Amino acid sequence: MATAEEIIATLQQWFAEGVALQHAEPLQAAQRYQQILAVAPFHGDSWHNLALAWQALRDWPAMLAVLNEALQKLPAEARLLRLRAECHSLMEQWALALQDLQAASQLQALDVRALCLQGHVAQSLERYDLAFTAFEQAMQLQPSDPLPVCRMAALCVELGQYEDALSMAQHAARLDPLAAEPLLQQALACKFLDRWEEAEQGLRQALQRKPDEAGLWCDLGIVLHGMGRLPEAEQAFDAALQRDPGHPLGRWNRSLVLLAQGRYQEGWPEYQSRWRAAINGQMPAYPFPLWQGEPLSGKHLLVHGEQGLGDCLQFIRYLAPLQAMGVQLSLHMPLPLHALFRLQWPDISVSAQDPVAADYHIPLMDLPARLLQDRPEPLKQIPYLRADPRQLASWQQQLSALPGRKVGLVWQGSRRQGHARSEWLDARRSLPLARLHAALSAIPGISWVSLQKGYGSEARLAWQPHWPTEDAAARFDDFTDTAACLTQLDLLISVDTSVVHLAGALGVPVWMLNRFDGDWRWGAHEADVTWYATVRQYRQVAIGEWDQPLQRLQDDLRRWVQGS
Repeated sequence: MATAEEIIATLQQWFAEGVALQHAEPLQAAQRYQQILAVAPFHGDSWHNLALAWQALRDWPAMLAVLNEALQKLPAEARLLRLRAECHSLMEQWALALQDLQAASQLQALDVRALCLQGHVAQSLERYDLAFTAFEQAMQLQPSDPLPVCRMAALCVELGQYEDALSMAQHAARLDPLAAEPLLQQALACKFLDRWEEAEQGLRQALQRKPDEAGLWCDLGIVLHGMGRLPEAEQAFDAALQRDPGHPLGRWNRSLVLLAQGRYQEGWPEYQSRWRAAINGQMPAYPFPLWQGEPLSGKHLLVHGEQGLGDCLQFIRYLAPLQAMGVQLSLHMPLPLHALFRLQWPDISVSAQDPVAADYHIPLMDLPARLLQDRPEPLKQIPYLRADPRQLASWQQQLSALPGRKVGLVWQGSRRQGHARSEWLDARRSLPLARLHAALSAIPGISWVSLQKGYGSEARLAWQPHWPTEDAAARFDDFTDTAACLTQLDLLISVDTSVVHLAGALGVPVWMLNRFDGDWRWGAHEADVTWYATVRQYRQVAIGEWDQPLQRLQDDLRRWVQGS
């Protein structure tokens, strides 16, 4: 029988072997720690290192199980609470992570790394005051450490304080000239400041220091995509996925490049990775399974909308092939679309979130991937929506007295006010009404009709006399009104917003003013409008430059009015 001294020596040997194996062979290291804990179940160092081994193996559930068991035995171990918070963060369980960090801080003051984690978790929960306080405390605790400065820069990016973010990132780079993280934060700030070449340069410098970092390759791909260099962007996303095949942002962004190039056979399956990347939140939970392509004849399928109103209007065309399969359909869609969709499909239940007893559910924008084998290209049967005949008559009467050609106008996309990235994107896709007034208002033979609803519509009141002269949007109750009004127009001129999708679905002619880095659905080039037969693009030739597309649209509009 071994003596106590011999047992202790054996445990010490196993622990030393585990530490030696920790980085190169984490699975073998985990086995050593498990041997120790079978004999000494309250050995905190072994629990801690065992969790780190599973972290190195990127097995977050196993890591969490270890930490849960460890904290049952050692509930006052602050470092285990901090490590579990890190695990919860890796699993995007933000509230649980914050709870663990708060519990750990009651036992022991948080160090710089833990404060940075607390700030990151709080930022993910949109508790920005708490995030700011955590990063500020970390910077005060260790002024020479670039990590909290980088985290503060990332917070400034999320809040839209891009100049401050750039300044913080530059300060972090001075603290550690060899680190990659400050260069990343500089690049992100430069991107949102439309300094794209500097963003690319910063990311390439960061990759020289960390060439195996999948996230850096993904960010480089995003910047190259924004610069219109799609083949290079695809190569960058491929490099990210070579280093981390499960990288959801890399896979989703790669799908956008594929779809923009019309490579639908490759792109649709990849596009489903948006759920793992949490691009627009999590997939809704339903008490019945996700439809994966099973036979639908005699079944009940719930189709639920996602992303914006324009996305729903664009992809609702895929109800037609579903109906041909003999399936009963129900729709969960945003409220502004209910009346319009009930008009099209009176036998289909349309609601926001009413309980449905279905066999399967499917996100609307996953339908192309499910129908890929039969129809990889976009369905192009136009029109696939119609206006209400009674409202048609009403709008015909309201607009009939307008002289000349009747042209609708939308200059502003919707935005989530207070959400910096939404405001940044909308500012780039939208146009000041003053620019349109200067370019278009003097063209004779046109009655201008405003279809601008909600945000941005107040800009019309700044012009004396008011322009556009006719404010149809003020009389819109829902999208059925918009649809009926559109069908009474000769043309719609609009930025990229949901009204374009509605007009395209109705077969109404649209001239769309589009930003240089247009959304994937508008293709890689100006002529690549594959979704709508009646939509024509006028696209920027350089980021932020509207003069050229406005001049071309103006010239075409003059010829159109003259009938040539």
